[in-house]
Amino acid sequence: MKTPEQVVREYCANVSNRDLKTLEPLLADDVVFMNVGLEVYHGKQAVLDHYAGANGVWKMFPDTFDFRIRNLGVTENRVYTERVDVVGVNGHDAYLPLLGIFEIENGKIKHWRDYADISMVRRLLSGETVSEEEGFPAGTYDVLS
Repeated sequence: MKTPEQVVREYCANVSNRDLKTLEPLLADDVVFMNVGLEVYHGKQAVLDHYAGANGVWKMFPDTFDFRIRNLGVTENRVYTERVDVVGVNGHDAYLPLLGIFEIENGKIKHWRDYADISMVRRLLSGETVSEEEGFPAGTYDVLS
């Protein structure tokens, strides 16, 4: 069985590859994904639809949708990721810093919460530049695989 870290690294890579067939087996049937302050998705199909459904994020951001891990920590079955999610449309990429916490049970993602500064995300998505002085993490573009 894969370690919790392996599950999360594989999941993040497969999100970036836009590959539902490889995402599906990494999710528990009753997974709960919380985009804290925004949507909550209950169940595997709801999470998959979040990506590839009629209003899915892969369609909203056709140029780029990439999960990039900056830092990762593991405590028992929990994996903490400091990520930069890169989303792109019309030739413009926005680099969104966030913290994700994944809880793994039986080799599958059971609970997943993403935390981000929503006002900063909205500014970045609108094309604004956010400085380090405003709280944008230094070295945001430096990521690990």
